[in-house]
Amino acid sequence: MQPPKSVFGVNGCQMRDRWPWAGALGAAGLALGLTVSTGPALAQGSRSGAGEGWSAIIAPKNTPGPASLPPAPRAAPPNALLPPLSPELSDTSSRARVLLELTGNATVSVFYLSDPWRVVADLSNAELVRPVGAVPKADGLITGLRAGLFAPGKLRVVMDTSGPVNIETARILAATASAPARLEIVVVAGAGAASRASELAAAAHSLPTTAAEPSPAAVPAPRRDKPVIVIDPGHGGIDPGARGEVGVEKDIVLAVAGVIAKALRATKRYDVVMTRTSDVFIPLDQRVQMSRQRNADLFLSIHADSLDAKAQARLVRGATIYTLSDTASDARAQAMADKENASDLLAGLPGRPGGDDTLVRDILVDLMRRESADLSADFRHVLVGEMRPKLTLARDPFRSAPFRVLRQSGSPAVLIELGYISNATDEKLMLSQPWQRTFALSITSAIETYFAKRPVTAR
Repeated sequence: MQPPKSVFGVNGCQMRDRWPWAGALGAAGLALGLTVSTGPALAQGSRSGAGEGWSAIIAPKNTPGPASLPPAPRAAPPNALLPPLSPELSDTSSRARVLLELTGNATVSVFYLSDPWRVVADLSNAELVRPVGAVPKADGLITGLRAGLFAPGKLRVVMDTSGPVNIETARILAATASAPARLEIVVVAGAGAASRASELAAAAHSLPTTAAEPSPAAVPAPRRDKPVIVIDPGHGGIDPGARGEVGVEKDIVLAVAGVIAKALRATKRYDVVMTRTSDVFIPLDQRVQMSRQRNADLFLSIHADSLDAKAQARLVRGATIYTLSDTASDARAQAMADKENASDLLAGLPGRPGGDDTLVRDILVDLMRRESADLSADFRHVLVGEMRPKLTLARDPFRSAPFRVLRQSGSPAVLIELGYISNATDEKLMLSQPWQRTFALSITSAIETYFAKRPVTAR
């Protein structure tokens, strides 16, 4: 069964969505081209460094530097249906090795992070030959593995580990007549010696200096005679979001956001900005910054919900509209906020010391001062009123939670869960063009109603 054409063209993502994303435990097998092995039977690799926050730039021997590398060949089509490969796993948890096939020689920078424990590898000038498969549940060091575009020209691989590790080997094996270039990483169990400061410095150094979308400072502020609407398709790049039987969240929400933007622009009454227009990762704080620097009059973050329990997934469906709050409206809302707020961690960014509670609490004070919280609630009521006659809503579509991406100090902001991608009916609808158009028209009608009573003022 193929996805409807409405999701085709989103960075070429089609049948790759059949692959379970690498962070999901319990799936069987790894995609062809990936070998994960653990245990002392591994051959000793060259020790390239150790310790928490360790970082190195490594290129294959006798390979030119990145400035002189020719353009990397294109990766194999992501929709190629590849058979799973049984992993090589030993019975111990003291050692692990990952081997990924690449489209060409590359440079690699490797570091790792704690809370949670992760090894992060950034590669330039190459792509994976095949999608990364799932890591089966085991007692090895590696508990999760994912890869995706982190910035233009930068592929990021993130390995979740069961505890602290030292990086024994991190290198590019140059292509030969019988094998493509490969990324090899060997880690061994053990606590690192570097400080949290060096860990954060290594991660900060890895952040892209340019984004796939135009940087906020480079885009002139829109004219203030029209409301500025910022549409934020969630996830992207290395962070796929939730997965259904056919689709993947990051592609579905990007497709739906594009239809919404097109409908709004057709009215010629709004300046519309999208935080991303391609399959690339955007950090949560950068999404907020883009909205603030454009003086947004309304911020819409688009997502798709998911339930892990199969029994519930078959029954629970419908759209939900979230607003920001210090305390979640219920346990389900808190779980959703925790999942969405973990996007940066999944992409290999450091966690926030002390968490987000203080940040959310501080911003809520500002929100109440500016009446933005009330405006967000007002828009949510208008939107639900427009959606209810045409679309299926969750049993309780009015929810709130401490979402980081909703920390908008000067404008109303809502997070819209289109439906449950874990529900076959909802997923089929979200993938269909008629449903996407109906949803976009409901959003457009709600925005028209909302701003008809609130003229734009200069800010």
